[in-house]
Amino acid sequence: MTQRSPDSTSHRLPQDVATLAMDDFAPLFGETFEAIGVDNAAVPLVLENGKEHPDLTLPNAPRKAFSLRFSGPLDGPCLDSAGPYILRHATAGALPPLSMTRVVPPPGSQPAAYYQIVFN
Repeated sequence: MTQRSPDSTSHRLPQDVATLAMDDFAPLFGETFEAIGVDNAAVPLVLENGKEHPDLTLPNAPRKAFSLRFSGPLDGPCLDSAGPYILRHATAGALPPLSMTRVVPPPGSQPAAYYQIVFN
């Protein structure tokens, strides 16, 4: 079930990937995105959470490095390493092609395929 925050319907993501920050995604936690591959197949993904990584941030970087974790279906379409993928949200818009990696499920998590994007 998708959770909606009160302001997520009016929230738009910046189109310049270089300016994206963790705060841009915070209103969208719990929301469903689509990852669209080169073959135009769309895989639904829920934005589970994000984390800033100040220890991975380069000196004088315009933003703190951060990562986003998504969950998707175990059965049916899944993402492979052949990306990149366009990440699209119904109201927040679409981001240009990004690399996404499948990761080990977090301890105690629900059965799902988990994916991560790192912005540094």
